[in-house]
Amino acid sequence: MFKTEIKINDVHYKKIAFAKSFKLKEIITRKLIGEHKIVAVTVNHEYVNIDEVISEKSQINCITYFSHEGRLIYQDTAIFIMMKAFYR
Repeated sequence: MFKTEIKINDVHYKKIAFAKSFKLKEIITRKLIGEHKIVAVTVNHEYVNIDEVISEKSQINCITYFSHEGRLIYQDTAIFIMMKAFYR
């Protein structure tokens, strides 16, 4: 059993204990966090894919559109998609 701390925009949200490994997607799509506009996730201060499997004590930070960092990620992604479309 291991405990995971969940933060939203670097603000403590909840601590949850898990008995077995889980995918981030299982946590993020639950109602408790799903209502926030999450654009990126970090685990122990590293950006990860939402298919990442967590099997040890971790700190998960969900970055939403409503933070400065989240808006920059959203903006950079939109620019990348538009440039990709333009060059095709």
